[in-house]
Amino acid sequence: IVSLPAGTGVQSALVRGSHYYTAGDYQAALAWYQQAQDLDPTFPEVHLNLGAAWLRLGQADSAMHYFREEIATHPERAKAYANLGSVLLLEDRPREARLNATDAFQRQPYDILAIRVLLRSAAAETSLAADSLLAVIDSITNASDTNVYAMNEAGQALVTRRLLARAADVYRLAAASEPPPIEMDDAAFDRNFPNSPERWRAERAHSYFQLGFLAGLDNRWEDAVRFNIRAITLDAASLEPHLNLVAALQHVGRPQKADSVLQVTRQRFGDDAISRVLQQRR
Repeated sequence: IVSLPAGTGVQSALVRGSHYYTAGDYQAALAWYQQAQDLDPTFPEVHLNLGAAWLRLGQADSAMHYFREEIATHPERAKAYANLGSVLLLEDRPREARLNATDAFQRQPYDILAIRVLLRSAAAETSLAADSLLAVIDSITNASDTNVYAMNEAGQALVTRRLLARAADVYRLAAASEPPPIEMDDAAFDRNFPNSPERWRAERAHSYFQLGFLAGLDNRWEDAVRFNIRAITLDAASLEPHLNLVAALQHVGRPQKADSVLQVTRQRFGDDAISRVLQQRR
């Protein structure tokens, strides 16, 4: 057992733990978080960080214990509810996950973690009425300022429930979305900056791809052509919209253009990749 250096406080221990956590050394992070707990078990986010470290070490029960401790110590703070909801969702307990995510969302409705856990748990709760799922999606649409990631997940949840018209509405919002201003983006300094222009553009490309897919289901092939072209323009590295564009062009009576796009697709992705995607669709 190594004692803390002279003058080390709880905040310093948490900072050191977070350094190791970010570096992927979760055992070292856990040791510093435990020393922070020894110094002051009521300090905000002590239990939250302990729970996160235990989760990274594969101990879901311990993670949930510490998230509940954080809730008991600081019931007004949103993060622990969202984290507990995440673990419950991993444990295939979607109703409990949704209730905790709802608590997080009510306390911090703009928090993207709370939004996505609430959405995923509501989508996973198959006994949840369609009206209740729609109410969740309406609430997060307003709160998230049409965050493209949240909207795409909402669209997929609606497609799964066969609520296709509503899904198209949500995907249109996602396709038209803009990333938050860099000066207001809390995630701007994350190692995997989720709202970088490149990632946001690729996510919007997925929105257009889904709009093209829905248009094809509805036999609106000209719209399918337009949406898939937009998806490819935003993200030329995605194979699926190329294949859907070929199919849409064939449906609108433009076989020569379809053959041209297919030739470019083969050159770009190779026949093996195309065959794998087509095989998965059967």
